[in-house]
Amino acid sequence: MVRSPGQAAWPLPVSLSALAQRCCWPSWPLRRGRWTWRCSTVPFSPNDFRRVYAQALLREILRRTEPEFGPWKLELAPVHMERKRLFAALKEGRLVNVTAYPVNAEWANKLKFVPVPIDMGVQSWRVALIDKRRQAKFRSLDAARLKQLRAGAGSAWVTVHSLQANGFSVVTGGNYEGLFDMLMAERFDYFPRGVNEIFRELETHRRDYPSLALEENFPAA
Repeated sequence: MVRSPGQAAWPLPVSLSALAQRCCWPSWPLRRGRWTWRCSTVPFSPNDFRRVYAQALLREILRRTEPEFGPWKLELAPVHMERKRLFAALKEGRLVNVTAYPVNAEWANKLKFVPVPIDMGVQSWRVALIDKRRQAKFRSLDAARLKQLRAGAGSAWVTVHSLQANGFSVVTGGNYEGLFDMLMAERFDYFPRGVNEIFRELETHRRDYPSLALEENFPAA
């Protein structure tokens, strides 16, 4: 998780630090007392469950550490924020002062963060969503041929840099739900998702996209 700048380090117990994935927060000093944490887990849409686990984990961390650090209150930011806006809000520390999000060098320099993934790295294991009518193009793929196909990702996601650095072709979209539209419209060929999120996404989005399916032949890890 991540918090905002100017803060002295929040003394999370080691056992809970190990749970706290990319937890970021501002840098202003934290003292024992009653704290209101405002987190950025507002979903983009009713089909967006990507932040449910992080929110539940943060609540549990606050509950377990209350005897040591005092009472707390957890609020959701009133709007969904993508990466650039979220970073600005975290630095200010008013609208949002804690989030769970992938950390890049800029975030690490400007925010306080716990450098241990709260999902223990499982989101880095990828499986692809595809249009099942195009499954044939994925048969007998090797790594070189896979890189010729187009992966889809959010324009602000760190996934983009990881894929491109490894030679994959990437098409980006401006928002989460729009990426499913783009996949079905053949704007890109496959949509790599973490194994911790893909099955829920398949369940919730197949109502709107009946041909949405898991790719059967390769992991996109």
